Amino acid sequence: MSGVPKIKKAVIPAAGKGKRLLPASAFLPKELMLVGQKPLIQYVIEEAIESGVCEIIIVINKEKEIIKKFILERIKISSLNLGRICKNVNFRFVYQEEPNGLMDAVYLTKNFLKNEPFALMLPDNIFFSKSPAIGRLI
Repeated sequence: MSGVPKIKKAVIPAAGKGKRLLPASAFLPKELMLVGQKPLIQYVIEEAIESGVCEIIIVINKEKEIIKKFILERIKISSLNLGRICKNVNFRFVYQEEPNGLMDAVYLTKNFLKNEPFALMLPDNIFFSKSPAIGRLI
């Protein structure tokens, strides 16, 4: 499929309130809840990287600073699956001040997306397969 631009950016919205998982999400953001050995958001980040995404934009709010801290710490200790496809994976964090929904979260990333194609990856939708689901789509 020549002429189709490669998708190198992903947006991961993680600023929601997680009401469906109360009371557990009152203490820990759902994105950091474990499924097996890893938090939900780690599966999505690793899937993006395995699919060739080199820039990951995560939308959070002030109450979810722990997500940013978690990701930066995992990068520091190299426990995220980084670098197999993209040597330099860039993480950016965008803040959604008000909970105005998914499309507002995506809109807030427009300055980083610069009209380029991107993958929208929801951290509470994970897929287990031999090859990354988003990679098959892009």
